[in-house]
Amino acid sequence: MRNAIHTSGRTLIRTTFITLIIFFNAHVNAQSIEVIGGMNINHFYDLGTSNRHNSTSYTQDYGYTLKLVYNDIRIRKLSWRFSLGFDKYKGHLLSRSGSLGGSNTIKASVEKSILSVGIYPFNFKIANYLKFSLGLEFGRLISESFEGTRRGYHLGNVSGWNYNLNEIIDQFSEKNYLGIRANLAYDFKINDQYIVTPQYSYYLGFNDEFVAVKSKTKSMRQVFSLGIKRKIQ
Repeated sequence: MRNAIHTSGRTLIRTTFITLIIFFNAHVNAQSIEVIGGMNINHFYDLGTSNRHNSTSYTQDYGYTLKLVYNDIRIRKLSWRFSLGFDKYKGHLLSRSGSLGGSNTIKASVEKSILSVGIYPFNFKIANYLKFSLGLEFGRLISESFEGTRRGYHLGNVSGWNYNLNEIIDQFSEKNYLGIRANLAYDFKINDQYIVTPQYSYYLGFNDEFVAVKSKTKSMRQVFSLGIKRKIQ
């Protein structure tokens, strides 16, 4: 597991480095630069891992998203989109596991801060002002906070236990993330140089969100945001 984390971390560092080089040289080919900010709604979920011995339920919560985006970068005659982003998102979970010999329950509220690099090779214009983008985002956990309890019992300790999570767990979340993001934006032209862009995006995570629970929890996030785009060519 540790080697997998290190390998994923090195991949993210390489991807970030390459993307930064593109960012610092993008003025040569990019058509516009954009600053985006908005509210996200995070939903944790898992793909049917619950059974009679293990189950996890989730409650959504809200956060915010910030991005710096270069649009319409021409690479081999294709129009690409690149982003550097920051996401703060929250969620709540109740995870139960057990059998006739005992049970264990974790109740937790988790808040994460993620830095991300987005690469969007698929960009389409619908009509004159509606734009659709689809691509991958690579994320890295920079901070987390969590609170909650772990309680349970077993046959050798029928009186059970009840711990504060912060006393027994050092790290609740995974460190590296990969997901797909779709983005839909509408351009309101202010003048020849500036455009305001109301946007909706949807992120679907591929890898697990947590290391402290058994469930294969993923994240899907909706983002409602507003961008200000400045033409640079």
